[in-house]
Amino acid sequence: MTQISFTHPTSSRNTAKFALSLLSAFLLGTAALAPTAAEANGLIIHGVGASPNGRVTLTLPNMAPLTSTASKDGTFSFVPLPYNFESELKLKFSVPVSGESKEAMKPNTFSLTIDPLAFSVSAEGYASKAASIALNVGGESAAAGVANSNAFFRLSSPPKVSTIKPDNTKIVASIINARESCCPRSISPIEPLMIYLENAPVATAAAAQPQTPPVILAPPAGKPAAEAPAKPEKELPKGLLKPGTGVSPSSPKPQARPDQSGELTIKESIYVTSIESTPLAYASWTPSISWAQGLRNVTDHLMQAIMLQARMIGGFIDASAHLDAQRTLQRLSANALKDYTPSEAMCKFGTLSRSVAASESRGRLTQIALTEVLMDRDLMRTGSAYSKSVGEGMNARYRQFVDIYCDKGDEGQALEQICSTTAANTNANFNRDIDYTRVLDSPLTLNINFATTPTAAQKTGNAEVIGLMSNLMSNEPFKGFNQNDFNTGKTLTDDAQDYRTVVAARGIARNSFTTLIGLKAEGSPASGQYVRAVIEGMGLSADDAKRLVGTNPSYYAQMEVLAKKIYQDPKFFADLYDKPTNVERQRAAMRAVNLQQQNDLLSVMQRREMLLSTLLELKLRNP
Repeated sequence: MTQISFTHPTSSRNTAKFALSLLSAFLLGTAALAPTAAEANGLIIHGVGASPNGRVTLTLPNMAPLTSTASKDGTFSFVPLPYNFESELKLKFSVPVSGESKEAMKPNTFSLTIDPLAFSVSAEGYASKAASIALNVGGESAAAGVANSNAFFRLSSPPKVSTIKPDNTKIVASIINARESCCPRSISPIEPLMIYLENAPVATAAAAQPQTPPVILAPPAGKPAAEAPAKPEKELPKGLLKPGTGVSPSSPKPQARPDQSGELTIKESIYVTSIESTPLAYASWTPSISWAQGLRNVTDHLMQAIMLQARMIGGFIDASAHLDAQRTLQRLSANALKDYTPSEAMCKFGTLSRSVAASESRGRLTQIALTEVLMDRDLMRTGSAYSKSVGEGMNARYRQFVDIYCDKGDEGQALEQICSTTAANTNANFNRDIDYTRVLDSPLTLNINFATTPTAAQKTGNAEVIGLMSNLMSNEPFKGFNQNDFNTGKTLTDDAQDYRTVVAARGIARNSFTTLIGLKAEGSPASGQYVRAVIEGMGLSADDAKRLVGTNPSYYAQMEVLAKKIYQDPKFFADLYDKPTNVERQRAAMRAVNLQQQNDLLSVMQRREMLLSTLLELKLRNP
């Protein structure tokens, strides 16, 4: 306990005011003291948002900390503090934070500085990372800020005139702490901490018995001091102070009274102890009706608005993506139709060349068969017309001529005596055994068949071709050898070897001739209708087209159409006004036909080379 006594030469009321002012300054460690001894202005400090049953600490300059225990709903309060609102006051708080999670958070430690002269309030301290801090002075928003990564914050309100006064002060400091959550990682706010500061009248002094002799100051002589009149004490509002905590209002007031020397002595005792306050119940401060609930409602509305906007934006994005996908599909479909839809002109190449390979194979078989027929005649093979002798073979050819190919008008009608009546009635076949142009050169397809069983018409065509070959190739075969020649050894002479050499040379010539006949032999029926359709498209009738290319067009006829006739049709050039891809396909088909033509030309050059080499060899033998 500390006792302080003051004496002054005067006995006026100003002496008591001066003494009480100094005493209050010593109590609070600041010049913020009440102007009168009976009553003074002060601050009521209460808050909400602390941890339930947590211990809240308030520290004033040069004083022991004041503590208060929060209630179950997180509210707390302190006894009214004397404050004259004429000087700066700094309050330091340490509040445990309340939150929905069981995870512990560090207490909020911060200070509030009230500057009535500058009409401003400032705050600084530590909260949680990314915490939101706001100051409200006089019912208006004064300052706001966010704690940095070190959880430190500092903010100050701008000057607000007439908002910090002894009879009208309302200051609210709020801290919305944030907690990091996982999966997904986010920062979520927790229940805000709010500190309320309001003005209120409080008593600031109480009388006490003096413990030490007072210091006496002598007044002027001849003027006895009179006792200072006592002012009746004004009762404090109920509920602001609790007996046993702080300064009791029932304590005796300091009095100024004369001592034995007639001096005026003012004695006052102040007991300063640690104050343990009981929290007051402020039902109206619960978060359900505080601005925290309003913030939650605003957040809900904002979330709904954001979700609605996000839904609208998402709908636009989905529609855009859907339209883009449809456009992409349509573009791809259009490209597919353009690039992968073959034109009619392209189909012509495919259908016309369908039976080219098969027709070439059938022509090769016809070539081999005709070569065997000619070789059998030269070698007088058994079963042929020349098997017994050359004379019998010549008689067979003569009878064929008289019965089929004889024309009575030939040789100045000299053949009328030898031509049979059958030949006279069938002028369509006259001289077909010697007419190369009409039998072999003009037709694109020969009605012959040596690959399978021939029909009646094909047998006639076979006979015509063989008759033409007999007159053009080896018209007079060698006499040959008989059994007696083998017995006498004539087959071992040089004449026999020369005979076989001539037959081999004739074989080379026969190969070229039979190859030409094989190219014009009937081919595969797979492309017959398409080949005739091309000819008909050029203006010919169906009968003329069939007569030109035949029922089953030969390899020669198909290549004639693919390499020549198709380009003589003006429609071909009109079909080139087509998709670029189809034009490229037609170009590729034309190159394929060209390659096949070059292959045929190569075969012709090889046969010509063989003929020239054989002819040269025979020339060298007979210089």
